Amino acid sequence: MNMDKAANNNNDVEEIDLMDLLHTLKEKFMFLLICTILAGTVTLLFTKFFVTPKYTGTSMVYIYNKSSNSQSVTTGDLQVGTQLTSDFMTIAKSRSVMDDVVDKLKLDMDSSALAGQITVENPTGSRILKISASDADPKQAADIANQTAKSLQDLAMTMVEDYKLTIVEESKVPTSPSSPSLGKNTVIGALVGFLLSAVYVIARHLLDTSIKNEDDVRKYLGVNVLASIPQENSMLFEDTHHRKGKGRTKKSRRKRAAA
Repeated sequence: MNMDKAANNNNDVEEIDLMDLLHTLKEKFMFLLICTILAGTVTLLFTKFFVTPKYTGTSMVYIYNKSSNSQSVTTGDLQVGTQLTSDFMTIAKSRSVMDDVVDKLKLDMDSSALAGQITVENPTGSRILKISASDADPKQAADIANQTAKSLQDLAMTMVEDYKLTIVEESKVPTSPSSPSLGKNTVIGALVGFLLSAVYVIARHLLDTSIKNEDDVRKYLGVNVLASIPQENSMLFEDTHHRKGKGRTKKSRRKRAAA
């Protein structure tokens, strides 16, 4: 009765031995390594042959007060310029600017789709806007970035009188893709493969309740082992060989009987 209670208690509450899990992972090292390499290789091949590379073109515009010279810049001018910079970051992706870019470049997309390809950044402490456009065509990426800067510049002239946007740098046609990153994707794929294979090994180990040794007897049955009988490989070999010999004898007898 006490033994049954002990067995039930052991089944209800099972402690996870971290050292045991580490030992299991160590035993399955080759399996984990193969899964990691396979996952990284598959990710590399998929990224290289099935993911369309994207190119990024970047142009820069500067916002300044055209009615003041460099020797008479006030704190108010700086505050207004900073505020306008923040406003123009939003206006750069507005529908009016995007529609003008689509019309000028005759793009086969609408303004919302084009806005998704454009990012506008403002370096900290400056009145510069960095307008970046990504596209599968490197020339079109540069054209979109440059035209967005020009369209924003034209719109700014109709909105404010004292401040002006000037293009300080036009985008060149990018020669190398900005995304995807083969190295980064390969590392991520390999890590995902390792984690999934490790989870599989650990789950299989935890769900395996078969008894393999004395510790398992105490763990699952709650009883102590009084004695164990080792079985040598030579005994197994002799038993197997003996059974095969009996099989051959029976076959030879059948052949003689048939003859």
